[in-house]
Amino acid sequence: MEHSGIARRRYLLLTEYFHPHWTGLSTSFLSLARTLSAGGHEVTVLTTRHADELAPAECLDNIEVRRVPHAFRISRTHYAWRILPAAWRSMRRCDVVIINSPFSNVLPCAMMARLFRRRLVIFHQGDLVLPRRRRLPLSAVVLERCFDAFTLPAMALAHVVSTYTADYARHSRVMRHFTAKCRPFVPRPLVESEPPRTNRPAPSPAAPRIGFAGRFADEKGLDVLLDAIPRVIERIPGARFVFAGATELPYEDTFARLGERLGRVAAHVDFLGLLHGDALRDFYRGLDVFVLSSRTECFALTQAEAALLGVPVVATDVPGARMLVRETGFGELVRAGDPAALADGILRVLHDRAQYLSMYDNVERFFERHGQPAFD
Repeated sequence: MEHSGIARRRYLLLTEYFHPHWTGLSTSFLSLARTLSAGGHEVTVLTTRHADELAPAECLDNIEVRRVPHAFRISRTHYAWRILPAAWRSMRRCDVVIINSPFSNVLPCAMMARLFRRRLVIFHQGDLVLPRRRRLPLSAVVLERCFDAFTLPAMALAHVVSTYTADYARHSRVMRHFTAKCRPFVPRPLVESEPPRTNRPAPSPAAPRIGFAGRFADEKGLDVLLDAIPRVIERIPGARFVFAGATELPYEDTFARLGERLGRVAAHVDFLGLLHGDALRDFYRGLDVFVLSSRTECFALTQAEAALLGVPVVATDVPGARMLVRETGFGELVRAGDPAALADGILRVLHDRAQYLSMYDNVERFFERHGQPAFD
């Protein structure tokens, strides 16, 4: 079949989580599914039914979404063995299989795809990195090694492996072995771009708003951000730090562990919780600078959402996460794990914000260069 001169393909997308799950892992895969569907292709998403209120099946923007019940939860994963027979049935009538990684059933599904002689793509959104807790620290190591043991052979079977940037692929525990067949792709965030000239009026330099969006997880380096706050307040007493996202996570106690640090800066911090749609866009629009303080990060779509809405970014200079600022100049890169460097980066952007805003067109060009999948 043809669609505007392009051969129409049937895509089967396999993922642990999908919309309306709120993490970047799921929202980026929704963006990929919409990109493929908009290109005239038939797209089916097979995922877990991680919450009882979710429908077993629905049609979302011409994308068929089917959810199977999960059997149990382990760490960050709702494991669903029933996805295996469902995938077997679905692969009989698809042309291309795309697996969203991390994915607990990655190896058996990769083997099925090759058995059915389907084109196999693995879209990798980051190595599994778990916090080393004082109790049972080896459990994190065991889970990470299991992830590697299943993902490595699955990637060996794949025709194409993909992630956001070649920079991350070169440094990933698993992807660095497959850079020859890596096709980077940055799904465009599900926000409309808003150049700075249409953004809100310039803020009062005495009361800037500095924002973070994401999970309150150890890998996000929020302890470093909290330690940077007093250094910023010392220079700008009226500065406000605004956090959007889940603080209490069922698989991690980072928020509780940082209670003492939070207490020291509570007068300068606001927590907004999970935001969606217009509320999330309003959050970004109200910021003067967005902070990505991660220790490890594949890319972080939150920084892209902020940048597309005209907010300069201060990001840590770690593989993957650094590429948006490095290629666009729309912000500052700072040394990871260093509160003083993070504070200095924030202050530099606030001091000369107009200079960074003049780089906004580079953000649009970034997505023009990287925003189309090349999985053939």
